[in-house]
Amino acid sequence: MSVVAVNNLTGEKLLFLKGATERVVPCCTGRQDGEFTTAIESDDLQAYLDPRIQEMARDGLRVLSIAYRHLTEEESQKDMNKADREGVEINMTFLGLVGIYDPPRPESLPSVMECYRAGIQVTMLTGDHPATAAAIARQVGILQSEDEPENDSHVAVTMGQLVMTAREFDSLSDEEIDALPELPHVIARCSPDTKVKMIQAMHRRNGIVAMTGDGVNDSPSLKFADVGIAMGLSGSDVAKQASEIILTDDNFATIHCNKGYSEECDLVFRARGAVFATLTLGILLHAYNCRRIRGPMWNWNMLKRFHENKFLLGGFISGTILCLLCMYVPGLNTSVLKMKGISWEWGVVLITLLVFLILSELYKFGKRRLLKPLTVATEEQVRLQRIWTENTLTSLNNGLEK
Repeated sequence: MSVVAVNNLTGEKLLFLKGATERVVPCCTGRQDGEFTTAIESDDLQAYLDPRIQEMARDGLRVLSIAYRHLTEEESQKDMNKADREGVEINMTFLGLVGIYDPPRPESLPSVMECYRAGIQVTMLTGDHPATAAAIARQVGILQSEDEPENDSHVAVTMGQLVMTAREFDSLSDEEIDALPELPHVIARCSPDTKVKMIQAMHRRNGIVAMTGDGVNDSPSLKFADVGIAMGLSGSDVAKQASEIILTDDNFATIHCNKGYSEECDLVFRARGAVFATLTLGILLHAYNCRRIRGPMWNWNMLKRFHENKFLLGGFISGTILCLLCMYVPGLNTSVLKMKGISWEWGVVLITLLVFLILSELYKFGKRRLLKPLTVATEEQVRLQRIWTENTLTSLNNGLEK
């Protein structure tokens, strides 16, 4: 990425370039050496930087290179936002390396270990330097320490090992990838096409792939995976639209909320409780809906007869109590049923149930207006049906009283 800065003292404009070393170095024709600039070829500069990059990357640092040059008088008068990058990012002077340490979250290692215990292979596809990617992968348990490459080349490993660069992986044909005894666990300097190619390779091995991502460049792989998982906080709108699941807290550990309750899983457990309450109460209310296939159920006249069917009323009450017990009894809710009692979410549940009942009544109204019944009962049949219903309910009530 390039930016133009202005020296407030002299008014001179300078172009600064930052990015991956292999992208910045080819743009440079010299390097800053104190107050002086020394001319140097790109290959020599890369060879000079490689050992230092490896040393920083092995410590888990994300390494960026920075270069600059003075803009000419003609360039200073132009709108650099519309300039061609290839024509601007030339004849740069290399300034130095910057190491950024972005430590993995503490819960990443336990989550990866949980994946392995469940038989899930975790693969890391990243834009980082190969050595940085390998170091981070070891920290979170994707790689073991003995997998560390022994050579000092800026290309971390070769084909067939557990860490590869995107260039190495993309150069392989589908047949060569399928012939590998094991797919690489880490691919560095990854591009969107590389991620899609990895997913295709997993599919050819009959794997079910879940992909996490947050950027626009992740959207093809999120869409192509069996389950796309986008970051809710830092994720782009494009990534969210391409995904089936959105992690609202951007926490990888949230995916693993099936073993037990933790603070990271609180939102997931409450969401399960809300869904459980909605479905359970919805089914119980639908039992009353089914009493009248075509006629309105939720009017005043029918509500006054809500208690007539004692068995149905008893089932509704006991089902509601059982629902509350499942949600609020300690141990039963979080340890057995993997959910938790809800608070303000009850408002969402009640609104959802109200919408369901309104739609049910609209459906019946449409049936009465647009669809004729298959059979029409005569007045005598209606009278006999009413007498039979009243006698049945009376007998049931007498039996319950005894």
